[in-house]
Amino acid sequence: MVSAQKGRGKRVKVWLSTEQVEAMLAAAARRNIRDLALLRLLKDGLRVGEIVGCHDRTVYTRWKDKKHKELGRELCESIVDLPGLYYQDIRRDARAIWVKGKGSKVELYPLTDLTMDALVAYVHQAALGPGAKLFDLSESKAEDLFRFYAREAGIEDWDRPGFGPHRFRAFTATDMADKGFTHFQIRDRMRHSKIQTTEQYVGRSTAKQLRSIVDKVSELDRAQVT
Repeated sequence: MVSAQKGRGKRVKVWLSTEQVEAMLAAAARRNIRDLALLRLLKDGLRVGEIVGCHDRTVYTRWKDKKHKELGRELCESIVDLPGLYYQDIRRDARAIWVKGKGSKVELYPLTDLTMDALVAYVHQAALGPGAKLFDLSESKAEDLFRFYAREAGIEDWDRPGFGPHRFRAFTATDMADKGFTHFQIRDRMRHSKIQTTEQYVGRSTAKQLRSIVDKVSELDRAQVT
């Protein structure tokens, strides 16, 4: 894991390692299938608000014209209204789920096999049916659960300001980059509108991954010499 060595009260990005993510998933699997399904959906790249629902209104100010700041600022508001996931959103045949995300976009989002298996097992165990919301959790409760499993996994930075479910999205983006996917492919998986946003999500490679990269470069160098 890579994290800045700053005061614990400061908001800094924490990059999770594969071992840490797997430890969190293992801790959830030992406790209950609902939490495992939640964490796997997060690991697949879904936002916490898309999973459990989010209803938020933010008021802020912005320049009326950045090139002419003498015109002053104006009051704006941002409204996020996400319903969360429901039983009928699951498409087992396609191994995917319907998701309403930012900008009210509704998309059929492919899930990995492990995530789909955990989700189906949870739905069966909880006896959920048509009309049922998959997770009866608030956004803040889901965030608390994420931090709980981070602490259970021995992650020292679990209580840092800003540490939360989005760290799984950052991990997934970085992991995809390390596996050779292009930033454009990662952008599509993360459903970012701009490639610059994707680049902010991709963190640093681990020491093991860097060793693999250097070995690959060495191999190519030797091939050029011969």
